[in-house]
Amino acid sequence: MKTCSDAGNILSSEKTGGGINESTFALPFFNMMPYNDTMSLSSKHQKTLGAIFEDPIRSDVEWTDIENLLLALGAEVSEGRGSRVRIYLNGVRAVFHRPHPQKEAGKGALKSMRRFLTEAGVQAEE
Repeated sequence: MKTCSDAGNILSSEKTGGGINESTFALPFFNMMPYNDTMSLSSKHQKTLGAIFEDPIRSDVEWTDIENLLLALGAEVSEGRGSRVRIYLNGVRAVFHRPHPQKEAGKGALKSMRRFLTEAGVQAEE
């Protein structure tokens, strides 16, 4: 299991060979539709994806936009303890901390999200 911490953001990712271990996630998942390359994202989701991969790293991307993008990509999202959010996408697991009281994700969280999406095989269109 790979684990790292960026600017107070918790990220834990693991490549898995099969499904999800039932003991890992206690709460039900939302939107269990698998993602494939033929699916098209809405323009809002494309803008959010572009903002995540934009350099320099932005500080104005809202966390709800990121969660909606993940759901559109077919990620399984569940609530953890406190502000933690568990995400499973294309065989990669991660745990992020939902920002509060602000609604924007921090630069460290965006950097970690960029790495998570890259490991899951998702890239911004150029």
